[in-house]
Amino acid sequence: MTEFRNNFPNSKESPVWLTIGNFDGLHLGHKALIQKLCSKAAETNAQAVAITFYPHPRVFFGIEKDPYNLMTRGEKNSMFEQLGLDQVITLPFNKTLASMAAENFLSELITHFNLQGMVMGLDFSLGKDREGTIPAIQAFMRRFRIQVLRESPVLLDGQVIASEAIRTALGNGQPELAAVMLGRPYSMSGKVQTGKKLGRRLGLPTANLTIEPEKFVPKYGVYASKTWLDGKSYASVSSIGVRPTVEENGTPNVETLILDFDNDIYDEEIKVEFVQFIRPEIKFENIGDLSKRIEKDKEEARSILKHGS
Repeated sequence: MTEFRNNFPNSKESPVWLTIGNFDGLHLGHKALIQKLCSKAAETNAQAVAITFYPHPRVFFGIEKDPYNLMTRGEKNSMFEQLGLDQVITLPFNKTLASMAAENFLSELITHFNLQGMVMGLDFSLGKDREGTIPAIQAFMRRFRIQVLRESPVLLDGQVIASEAIRTALGNGQPELAAVMLGRPYSMSGKVQTGKKLGRRLGLPTANLTIEPEKFVPKYGVYASKTWLDGKSYASVSSIGVRPTVEENGTPNVETLILDFDNDIYDEEIKVEFVQFIRPEIKFENIGDLSKRIEKDKEEARSILKHGS
């Protein structure tokens, strides 16, 4: 079972192999790095430990604004546990940490961990002004006879798989491409909220999810999707957006119509996986036109999911 902490341990515990990064999305490149870390830790009977940060440094510095993260903290921690890490430390990214010199941060690692080695991404850097490049980290750790291994990136069609490439794919309405890089479909989870029940009055009962404020929102529109409820997957069609036909200045949400399903699932936890983009969000002239288009969306989603299964 993975131990989750928000600070360094007070005393040196068992031997540790360590990695550091934002790990946003925990895509195939991140997974390869963590698998290497766990393998090296197992070879030396050490713990595999990841250090990550919250909020994302690019959000902290104002380079990006929320919603930016491909995963919520809960989603990330759940996947860290699935990947077999012994310990995950999420440090608060604040002014103190942002202004810390790389050597000072590395000295903290030596102080708090019985460090055997590190596995880092090829282009990783840390510390003020990103001065702690991999060669600089290796030079520092060499003084303590600690290995620093570099893990090569994972490529897709010759391009490095990276969190920003995944955000670009989702923003362009390409969830299939994002899924290849993530190693799984992009998804949103949460409790089904009580809405205005317009869909139910139209004979099209939908499940509404409120989007987490930090969670990256794919291109607004309608998607063929899969919805998970109680460990079972259902074919569905989902809309991401602000419902312009029925609301003014609406807050973005996910509205999912599970096909051939009419159970009351208010307050139930569901996960919606986005499979393929069908069409952009449209403001229809009236509810009747919206209803007709939803019927067409349903049939398109059925066809996509049938041929994709």
